[in-house]
Amino acid sequence: MSDVIEADIKFSEDSIHISLDESVYGLSVILKTSYSFTDKCYLLISSVGPKLVVRIAPLEDSDEKKLDFKQVAKEFCNQLLEQKMREQVLTETGTIRETIITRAFLSGNLNM
Repeated sequence: MSDVIEADIKFSEDSIHISLDESVYGLSVILKTSYSFTDKCYLLISSVGPKLVVRIAPLEDSDEKKLDFKQVAKEFCNQLLEQKMREQVLTETGTIRETIITRAFLSGNLNM
């Protein structure tokens, strides 16, 4: 990871704090990314100045009480990028997708 990203990720004994610029990722992307980790972590999103901070901590009832925080942080960053790209593709192809779906419904026999 670059120095800029490293400065935005802080590790403590029991959690990770990832500071994100909402203007870059958007709240929706950050929420979707966070949700994808709820099976193995507790997550809390808070606003600190112009940034959103995601606090990630292991589940108490998890068999794997000691998560590899560096690995989780890397996975979170990758998932963040994946969700951002999904959002961008949806924005770029939304009109085409809606046209295809509309044509499919109009060409089908709706009489039952």
